[in-house]
Amino acid sequence: MYERFGLLIDNAWRASSGGQTMAVFSPVSEEEIGRIPSATAQDVEAALVGAARGFALWRETPAWTRSK
Repeated sequence: MYERFGLLIDNAWRASSGGQTMAVFSPVSEEEIGRIPSATAQDVEAALVGAARGFALWRETPAWTRSK
């Protein structure tokens, strides 16, 4: 099973802005089982901005609605 994953930033999957990835290895067989993006500072900044925007909306949502 070999998969390639993306970064979930601002409710959208995307590749690293730097295009770099790193291997993920099985702890059992030590074989490469996938690759994950290496986030850049630009990616982290975009994630923080998206999280702040999402939190602002979430905080204004009534508790009853959030619990659903």
